[in-house]
Amino acid sequence: MKLLLDENLSPRLVPRLAEIGVYAAHVAHLGRAGLSDRELFRYAFEHDMTVVTINVSDFLTLAADCDLHPGVIVLRVSGLTADEQWAHLESVIQSLASDPFTKAGLVNEVIEVLGLGTLQRYRLPRD
Repeated sequence: MKLLLDENLSPRLVPRLAEIGVYAAHVAHLGRAGLSDRELFRYAFEHDMTVVTINVSDFLTLAADCDLHPGVIVLRVSGLTADEQWAHLESVIQSLASDPFTKAGLVNEVIEVLGLGTLQRYRLPRD
């Protein structure tokens, strides 16, 4: 699984993810800051990267409106510090580590982080 962190998340998450063996890139490090949500979603698809964002409604709409996407992780809790973002994202990564199907990525899946350790996982578009 490869993660693409939206610009509304801290770039400090990238090295923390690397420490636990998860490849991640931040849009600012890729020279992609300022892309529209649609352009960012397309970039993620082209590079087989799951989008991680706090921009819930836009990315859920994009995921629902396409036949195939590499997955979306949305943090429904805003106003978090970088350390708090890490705590919320780390709980997702720990949950996924025990799922053998996640090794192939989160194709057409959404994970909503509703609170620390509280996740909702489902498919979009719905089958």
